Amino acid sequence: MFLRRRNAIGKLFIVAYCLTFLFIYFRQGATQPLQPPNRPPNPTLSQLEVEEPEVEYVLSLKVIKGNLLTLHAVNASLKSVIQQIGGKLKIEVVIHLKDEETITLDFEELDTIKAIDELSKFANFIYYKDAKTGKVKKIIVTPKSQK
Repeated sequence: MFLRRRNAIGKLFIVAYCLTFLFIYFRQGATQPLQPPNRPPNPTLSQLEVEEPEVEYVLSLKVIKGNLLTLHAVNASLKSVIQQIGGKLKIEVVIHLKDEETITLDFEELDTIKAIDELSKFANFIYYKDAKTGKVKKIIVTPKSQK
């Protein structure tokens, strides 16, 4: 008996739901698709204005084969680029630059000296090499003189 009552209540609920749906549908007019009240129809894709997100900065630095650098930087802080190079290659870095100096630069598989030459377009670099290994031990970076 309990199961019959439960089934009857479930069926009654379904019927009430269907009647409510039909009432709302016919109240809005059977020729229109259902729309939420006081809401304009959704715009089509061609009507939407798609805004390109403004890229704040992009910085990708990879070390290949122990000493070759690949860099992709767009509006990246020069200071953070140099700090990452120092960190990845275990080079002591002394930087005398402002934080707001940014660069846009791409290069692939350059050794440390050639990478420093590419970065020297934006700042002055002094580097010290280890006499035994020939690897760069320390980099000092100062701003370019402004004329």
